[in-house]
This record gives sequence, C-alpha cells and structure tokens, in this order.
Amino acid sequence: MKYNTVEFIRVLHTGEVDALNNPVVGEAVEVVDGCRVVDWTVEDIAIYGREVTNNTCKLVVKPFSNMLNGLIAIRYGGVRFTVVNSMDLGRWVLLVLRGV
Repeated sequence: MKYNTVEFIRVLHTGEVDALNNPVVGEAVEVVDGCRVVDWTVEDIAIYGREVTNNTCKLVVKPFSNMLNGLIAIRYGGVRFTVVNSMDLGRWVLLVLRGV
C-alpha cells in the first residue's frame, strides 16, 4: 500500500483587525503523512454518478485529535481540495474531496 503526504490547510487567527474592524485571518499548513488516495469503484460511480466522481477524490487518513477543526482545504499533488464529506471508519477517516 502506497502512502502519501498531504497538507491540511487551517484557519489561522492572527488576533489583528483590519480598517473595518474585521478579524484578520491567515492560513496554517500542517503536513500529514500516512494518507492514501482511494479510487472510485464501479459501485460508487453507479450510486453517485459520473459528475460527482469526475470532480472529486477519496482520501483515507489515520485519525488524529482535532483533525477537522478549522480545516478549510487539503493540498495534495499541488492541487487544492475542499472537504465535501467525512466518515469515521474506526482505524481510518474517509474524506471526500472536491477540487477547487
């Protein structure tokens, strides 16, 4: 089984405000090892349709504390994805990602 490295991109609150008194936020990048991109099966394509499976991918990640807190995107292979759905599978967490 080939494991990949992905980047979890989270909201970073700087504590500063702009001229309109809005909070200034940035992005914090966390490198996560031990992830695996999973192909869509024929059954998945039949259920979700080709439109969904063409624009999305599945990522399996070993769970860790506060994994989805403040998560705004995931970068894999130089492409930025948003999390469409997550499912706890016990030993793994399945994330369905859509390209931005």
